[in-house]
Amino acid sequence: MVVADIDTGLQQVVDSIQHLVRKPIVSTEYDEKAIKKQWKIATGVARDLLRANPEFRKSIAELATYDVDQALPAQLLDILGQFEPRAGAFEPLHEYLHLPEVPESLLTPDIFNARLLHSLDFAIRVINFGGNEEWRIEEMRKSAENGFYRDGLTKIEKGLAARRYAFSRDVKMLGFMARTLDQEGIEGIEMHVEPGYEKLLDPQNWNHREQLKDRVYIVDIDDKKYVMKERKTRLHTDQKKGKYVTTKSSQEEFDIAKQFQNAQITQDDIKLSWEKPVGYANFADGYQFTLFEFEDGLTSNPLTPLAYAIIDNRDQYEDEFQEVSKNLRNYWNHESITFWYDDDTFMGKLKYKLFGTENPKNTPKISFEEFARVKAFIMWNDAKGLLDEQMIRLGCDNSDVDGHLFRVNSFNGRPQLEIVGFDFEYFFPSSENMENRLRNYQDFKQEEEKKGMGLYSWDDFGKVSRAEKAAYFVMTDPTKN
Repeated sequence: MVVADIDTGLQQVVDSIQHLVRKPIVSTEYDEKAIKKQWKIATGVARDLLRANPEFRKSIAELATYDVDQALPAQLLDILGQFEPRAGAFEPLHEYLHLPEVPESLLTPDIFNARLLHSLDFAIRVINFGGNEEWRIEEMRKSAENGFYRDGLTKIEKGLAARRYAFSRDVKMLGFMARTLDQEGIEGIEMHVEPGYEKLLDPQNWNHREQLKDRVYIVDIDDKKYVMKERKTRLHTDQKKGKYVTTKSSQEEFDIAKQFQNAQITQDDIKLSWEKPVGYANFADGYQFTLFEFEDGLTSNPLTPLAYAIIDNRDQYEDEFQEVSKNLRNYWNHESITFWYDDDTFMGKLKYKLFGTENPKNTPKISFEEFARVKAFIMWNDAKGLLDEQMIRLGCDNSDVDGHLFRVNSFNGRPQLEIVGFDFEYFFPSSENMENRLRNYQDFKQEEEKKGMGLYSWDDFGKVSRAEKAAYFVMTDPTKN
């Protein structure tokens, strides 16, 4: 490899480290949208064909016993081409699936956290600008010996591996359907469903599945939606940063989810529920998934719809609103509020200090819309606290910080905020004493409330007002009742 405009010594080093340099499998990104679209069409054709053609079904059934790997999607496409002439028109999908495999030995500890492959060309340009020749030679040699140009993957290679592994899991499902359609039994596949969900065992009821995120799919079974969650492996991309964490088996995830079905709580205008499991499957090669009821209307940020629901039901909150308005002055000059909202001019501060005179624009007053936003914020905070406390009471910890979503309901004529817990893959028993944990958590929450809202702007309503800050203290005052 001859490089222009570098020292002779550095050129010699570049020549001597070529055995420590790995050329990427692919250097140009494919149109991922086109690839996914063609794959969806191809698997749809395969699904229809395996129902209608016994010979094709027999060929596909064998794929259920194969390991999840990067070659499996290409095998499906090749078999499909023997029975369906249209399969030959799937380009660039055919080329994409038949690229050499990304070395699995480099997918360590997982796809997301795998080491990044450094470009030798780029390194030469950078190193050539710094230090003397001796330093440049040493840096280049040291980088090569540390595997910078060999023992890693490019971003494009990571994407290629992740996409083909995801496609491979689609092939496993097609193989599963083929085996059960031929009544061959499902040797090597353990499938369990709850009573009343027997239709899930019939693959003819499985219409299609759509990927929601890394391991999560929406599946249409007998014209009803379900959530399918694969057991996370190091071949999935949604990983914790820095390391691969071994997760629960799908059966363990199912069992824990069932346990939490007995932990549904309704407390005032807050409801706590948990994702409902309906079945799981284990394949002999380790591929696994759990099925859950589909939860409609969930959101990660319920503050805006909840605030509007409160505004639309003002009559239900009028007494509380009047009480907050009456007591607003008690917290108007709370230290955590005056720091941000007092008139910061010299004369404004002097007038307040000498005469207790406030800027007219800071007169304690709150609109119902402001009240509704604060009420929504407190309900949101209380819902998360209820979930955390119930986890503690059940002796569990969750290493995933965002394993919940929300839904705004109407209950007894009032808006109700429901929090739905999920992602049981990261639940694990706590070794700490439950009573101590609960007491420490409640003390922590009380201390947090003393600090105020900790929020300075709404997603949809601009900055948090002084009135809203003060109203929060009125509404969370433990002595108000």
